[in-house]
Amino acid sequence: MLSVLSSAGRVPRRFSALRPVLSVLFVFSAVTLIFVVSRSADAQEVHYSQEDPKTELFINGVPFQAPLIDVPESATVVQEERMIEKGEINFQYEIEAIPNMMYSGATSRPRFLLIRGVGELEQYEGAPNPSVATIVDDIDFSGLGIIVPMFDIEQVEVLRGPQGVRFGSSALAGAINVRSHDATEFSTGRLQLMGGNDDLMSGGFAAGGAVPGSDGKLQLRVSAFASHSNGFRHNQYYDSYDTNDQNESILRLKLRYRQSARLTYDLNIFGTQASNGFDAFAIDNSRNTQSDRPGQDATQSRAAAFKITSRPTDTTKLEAITTAGRTRINYSFDGEWGNNPFWAPYDPYDYYSDSSRVRRMVAEELRWSSDDPLYEHGEKGRWLLGAYFQRLTEGTTTTESSNGEAYDFLKADYAANQGSVFGDLETPLGNGTSLSTGLRVEQRGTSYSDTNGSEFTPNYTMLGGAVTLQKDVTDSVRSYATVSRGYKGGGFNAGPSVQVEDRQYEPEYLWNFEVGVKGVFMRKRLETNLAVFHDLRRDTQLKFAIQDNPNDPLSFTYVTDSSGHGESTGMELENSFHATPWLDFFASGSLMTSEYTQVPGEAQYLEGRAFSYAPPYQYSAGFRSLLGGGAFLRIEETGKGSFYFDDSNDQKSTAYNLFNATLGWQSEGLQVLLWSRNLFNQVYAVRGFYFGNEPPDYPNKLYIQQGDPRAFGATVSYVF
Repeated sequence: MLSVLSSAGRVPRRFSALRPVLSVLFVFSAVTLIFVVSRSADAQEVHYSQEDPKTELFINGVPFQAPLIDVPESATVVQEERMIEKGEINFQYEIEAIPNMMYSGATSRPRFLLIRGVGELEQYEGAPNPSVATIVDDIDFSGLGIIVPMFDIEQVEVLRGPQGVRFGSSALAGAINVRSHDATEFSTGRLQLMGGNDDLMSGGFAAGGAVPGSDGKLQLRVSAFASHSNGFRHNQYYDSYDTNDQNESILRLKLRYRQSARLTYDLNIFGTQASNGFDAFAIDNSRNTQSDRPGQDATQSRAAAFKITSRPTDTTKLEAITTAGRTRINYSFDGEWGNNPFWAPYDPYDYYSDSSRVRRMVAEELRWSSDDPLYEHGEKGRWLLGAYFQRLTEGTTTTESSNGEAYDFLKADYAANQGSVFGDLETPLGNGTSLSTGLRVEQRGTSYSDTNGSEFTPNYTMLGGAVTLQKDVTDSVRSYATVSRGYKGGGFNAGPSVQVEDRQYEPEYLWNFEVGVKGVFMRKRLETNLAVFHDLRRDTQLKFAIQDNPNDPLSFTYVTDSSGHGESTGMELENSFHATPWLDFFASGSLMTSEYTQVPGEAQYLEGRAFSYAPPYQYSAGFRSLLGGGAFLRIEETGKGSFYFDDSNDQKSTAYNLFNATLGWQSEGLQVLLWSRNLFNQVYAVRGFYFGNEPPDYPNKLYIQQGDPRAFGATVSYVF
C-alpha cells in the first residue's frame, strides 16, 4: 500500500528531562533589576495590563457566550493590546505563546494549524479537510489559516479540544475564533504606524461611531491597514533580499442598525490581500536561498456576513447569520531550490511548481437560545437549538515544469454540501452545580473530479457532542469535568498511482476526557486556568508523502490512511499574577505525551511514536512592569521541546526558546513602543522535509525551513 522511509528509532513513552519551564532564574533576576529601577514609581499610577485578572474576558466561540472563567473547557484569549505591545501584525508570532498550539510551515504565513498534535501539515491536493476551525467574524476560513492581519482585532480565542457541538467537522482538534472591533454608538478610533528591520513598514487607521442624524441607531466602523516586509531571506542567485517579501492589506466595513431594543442588524464586509513572495527553502537549511525561480504565496479574499438578532421575548433570542466568501490562493515554488550554475556539472536540473486555488463558500446558521438576564449558574438553566448549512467549492489547477517545459498538469474540482442540526441544554442541579449536554448531527456530501479521470462522491453522517458537569467551588472558582466527541469527514486519495483499495478513507473521531479548574485567588490578584486531558483518536487519518521518482523533487503521491489509533495525555496551565500596582507576572505552559497505538502495516515505525508537531512541553513566561512617568517594560520567554516533523518519517526538530522584549511609553491615547522578537536570534525550524533533492545520487536528507530571526522595530499609535 505505502512505501515510506524511516530514519530513527521508536520514541520512549516517558518524558525526557524537562528544561526549567518557567525560566525562574531569568524572570526573578530581571524582576530584581526592575524593582531597583522602579521603586520610586507612583504606586497609585493607573495602568492597563493585559494579564490583569480584574479585566474580564468574554468568549464568543462557545455555545453560550460567557466570561473565560465560566467556560468549561481549555481556552486562551489573546487581546489586542497584547499583540500590539509585542509588535505582532500577524497571529503567527502569538502562536509561540499559546499552550499546545502549533503550526506547520512551508507557507508564507501559517495556514496549517494544529492543537494538541492534531491538524494538517500541508494541502497539495484540491480537497480541503481541516481539523482546526478558523472563524473570522462568523465567516468560516477553516483550512486557510488566519488570513487577516491583527490590526483592529479585538481578540482571538483559541479553544482546545473537540468543538463539534459549535463548529462541526472542521473542529476535530479545536477552533480559532477571531473577533474584530464592532461598530459602537460611541466614537472611537486608532491610528497606528510601525517600522522595523527587514524593511518593515506598516500603517493602519480605524474609526467608528454613530452616524449623524440616525439618533444613535445606525453605527459604523471602518478600518484599513497595509504592511510590507522583505521576509528575512537572502537570495544569493539574484543577490536579492525581497524574494520572500510580505505585502499584506485589509479594508473592513462594519455596520450595525439597532431598529429597537429587540431587533438588531449587523453587516460586516472586508477584503484582504497578501501579495507575498515565497522563497523559504534552502539546500543548506539556512536563510540564504539559491532559487532561480522564486515562487509566491498570494492570497486574496473577499467576504461578508449579515446577522439578524431578534429577542422575541424577554428571555429568548433568535439569530440568523448569513456568510459568504471567495478566496484565491496562488502558491508556487522553485522545485529543486537551486539554479543550474549551482547544480553544475549535473545541470540542467530545474523544476517549478505552480498551483492556483479558488474557494467559494456560502453558509447560513440559525440559532434559537435562552437569554434570561436573571440567569444564575446552578439555579437556572440555559438551552440552545440551531441549524447550519454550508456549500463550499474549490477549484485547483496545478502545473509542474522541468527546464522551462510543463510536464504535468492537473485541474481538479471539489464541492462539499454540509447540513447539521445541534443543541445544548444546561440543567441546573442546585448549589452552584449544572449538567450540560450538547449534540450535533451532521450530513456531509462531497464530490471530486480531476483531469486524470478520478471521480469520488463520498457521503457521511457524523455525530458529535459533549457532556459537562460544572461546580462553583466558591464565588470566584469553578471546576468542571467534560467528555466530548469531535469528528472529521472522510475523504479520498486521488493520485493515479494509488491502489484501488486505498482510494477512500473513513471519518476520524476524537474522544476528549477533560477536567479543569478556573478561578481568581488572593483577592483577585491571581488568575488561574488549569486543564488536564486524555484524548483518544479513533480511525486516525495519517497522511504519507511518497516520492515516486527520486530524480524529480516534485513527484510525490499523498496517501491518507484511516486505519490507525492514537492517544494523548497532558495538561495546560495559564496564570497571571498582579503582584504590585506596578508589576504583573504571566506564565502559561503545557505538557503532553502522545503516541500512535495502532498504525497501518507498512508504517510500523510509527507505532508508539508521538504525533507530529506535538512537543512534550511548551511554555511562555514573563512580566510587565511600570517604570514611572508612563513608561513600562515587558519581557517574555517562550519555548518548546523537540517534535516530529511528519508522519512519513522520524525526523525531529530541536528544542528552542525565544525571548521577546518591549519598552514602551504611554500618555492618555498616545503610545510609543520599542519591541523585539527573538531577541537573541535563535535558530529554529517551523517545517521539516525528508527526501532526495541533490544530484547525482539524490540521498534522502532532512531539510528544514527556518523561522524568522531577530526582529525589532518601533510602533507609534494614538487611540481616540
